[in-house]
Amino acid sequence: MVKLTAQAPGTPWPVRLGERLTAFGNLSLALLLALLTGRLMELSGVLMTTEVPRDVGMVIVAALRSDLLLFLELLVFLLPLFLAFRMILRGKNADVRVYGGLGSLVLIGAAALSSYFLLSRVPLGSDLFGYSLSDILTTARGGYHFSALSVATLLLPLAVFWVALRIFNRHPVLNARAALLLLGVAVTLAVSGVASLPARGALRSEFASNVAANKAAFFIADAFAHLGPSHPVTGRPPDTFAQFRYLDPQYPFLRGEDTHDVLGEYFNFEPGAPPPNIVFLGVEGLGRAFSGPGAYLGSFTPFLDELAGKSLYFENFLSSQGRTFASLPSILGSLPFGDQGFNSFGSRMPKSLTLLSILKRSGYRTRFFCGTRLDFDHQGDFLEQQDIDLMVGIGDYDASYYRLPGSDWGYADKEILRKALLTERDDSGRPYVDYVQTISTHPRYAVPGQEEYLRLFEDRMRELHFSEAEKANHRQYREIYSTIL
Repeated sequence: MVKLTAQAPGTPWPVRLGERLTAFGNLSLALLLALLTGRLMELSGVLMTTEVPRDVGMVIVAALRSDLLLFLELLVFLLPLFLAFRMILRGKNADVRVYGGLGSLVLIGAAALSSYFLLSRVPLGSDLFGYSLSDILTTARGGYHFSALSVATLLLPLAVFWVALRIFNRHPVLNARAALLLLGVAVTLAVSGVASLPARGALRSEFASNVAANKAAFFIADAFAHLGPSHPVTGRPPDTFAQFRYLDPQYPFLRGEDTHDVLGEYFNFEPGAPPPNIVFLGVEGLGRAFSGPGAYLGSFTPFLDELAGKSLYFENFLSSQGRTFASLPSILGSLPFGDQGFNSFGSRMPKSLTLLSILKRSGYRTRFFCGTRLDFDHQGDFLEQQDIDLMVGIGDYDASYYRLPGSDWGYADKEILRKALLTERDDSGRPYVDYVQTISTHPRYAVPGQEEYLRLFEDRMRELHFSEAEKANHRQYREIYSTIL
């Protein structure tokens, strides 16, 4: 055992540096214990609220490897900061105060990323950079709520960290040589580029890989990939290249219009009949896991399933946007993603033709209904560019409409649809195209009259002939399924 002592005035700088490196190495053990404590809380949260991955042993091994590699990589980042602040801050327990401040910031960030994963079941990555600060605050107020698990995920690692800091400061276990060896290993791994995330396909499922991945390591890697230099994709032209009749080499994407009508035969139009009204219903978070034929969790959208049987139904579809609020340019215009999503251009969006603008020129009245902020994710900017006739958002509802309980997102789906139907009744002279965007299937998964939907959830499980084990697993997410119904 070695003893960390205060440095006497006039101590040669090599000696001071060696002592500070030794102190850094010993105090880093406290950070390792705290990170492992945070991982234990995260895994406990997964096991309590999710079906355990079948390869749980491999998941735990991969998780420990990911955590250890991230810890070593963090040392390379924290060391220069520790030395720099240590030159400024002096006095009793200066090592503990400096390392404690830096380590606490690391642990708070790690706890936030773990809590996000426990809520969403996907790790947070570079998609964070697609949100403005206002959007982030709206999302946090509208969807996040503190639970005992989320509080413990933050406070327990911090408590372990500060207790261990004082223990390792008073009773260090690494001598100078061992501390330098630890730092040497950290630098070597950082330079060699050893991946701290599980290899793709190493575990049985994407969810298992997400559980095993250190959430801070995932965020850092994804952020670097997003913020780093782009690498243009090269390769042979697509097979459709030869089918196009290009008009001018100065405009390489300009081609003759020869689009074939491949959908018209599927619709029943009577000659001379007035133009039909068109309604788009954009459902937040709707997915194949719990909706439609072959839903592996069972389908909890019986009405949509029945409607699909009488409709032009696409079993597979390409998503060109990353989240629901960015779906407008994708669904209505097949517009490219851009750097961070088409809507991220805001008022600088390139002018474009979409179904809204084309139908308006054909005599339609165009309208958009939602229960949230229209400025969220620049939805309003996009709709204004399309010269939409009417936009209804969170500020357009009176006291007779019900907001989502305990959430700042806005109004419940039932209220949004009621608003759309009443508006239709007031304006029935022209054909219209309406776009109704829902929000209730979103954290916190609470809606007015939820008890009725929880009863329907139980009825639906009986209709699907679930076993008792399947029912027990689904009841862990009863609030989510109730909002889907």
